[in-house]
Amino acid sequence: RESGAPLSPSTVTATFGDLRDFLRLSKAYPKFLTKELNKLLKKLCDRAEVETAQKFAALAAIDITTIHPRAQAILEKVSRQTNPAKRLMQRNRAMAIAIPPLTPLRREWHDLWFGRDLIWTEGRYRLRDYKLRKTRHRVGREAYPGSVHPNVQHFVDARLLQDDDEKYLEALRANAEEKELPFFVHPDGTSVAENYVSQVWSSEFGTGAHICRSIVYDVVFAISEDATLAGMLMNDHTSQQARKKYTGDRA
Repeated sequence: RESGAPLSPSTVTATFGDLRDFLRLSKAYPKFLTKELNKLLKKLCDRAEVETAQKFAALAAIDITTIHPRAQAILEKVSRQTNPAKRLMQRNRAMAIAIPPLTPLRREWHDLWFGRDLIWTEGRYRLRDYKLRKTRHRVGREAYPGSVHPNVQHFVDARLLQDDDEKYLEALRANAEEKELPFFVHPDGTSVAENYVSQVWSSEFGTGAHICRSIVYDVVFAISEDATLAGMLMNDHTSQQARKKYTGDRA
């Protein structure tokens, strides 16, 4: 994989399932190979069920109504910091907490850049011609229509403004796009590590930012089971498998 990260249990299970079906249908291989693959698939399914249970346990432990207030509290305390570098890091932290639940990208926040990927248009920070890293190389893959929700875009404004007056915001937005500045940035100007956002979530909520995709389903499921179709779009899930699995466990 491009990121070098391990494949998800569902992807591994589906791959070995396809291999098992091929062996069985081709009839060109000994039957014991099919039997051994069946045993392996049983173990993979059992492991996937355990990981699913752990994910829902982590989700149950999070009071999602506290996420935005926690990010806001961090942002409001920034002015108490006398060190400019620490103020920047706290603004990063607030942004890392507030934005992922409403724009649940995978581990690619570190590689998001103003201008190249994110632009200010029509009153929002919007992704432009952006294809999510996990699926961007698939033929016919459409761009992800994501944006920063207006309720949390002031966290991005704070990242751009730093200690400047708000009257400079428009100019700073244009400058960030022109120079293609990183979305998250260290005090020395470099972009953060790949797992930065997940590390923030783990320290705040005891689980990585991947839980945000489950939070999306949790919120839309509270509206109706049909509303989880919108969750599929937000989470960039192209098949019904994830949605059916989630709604089946929650129904």
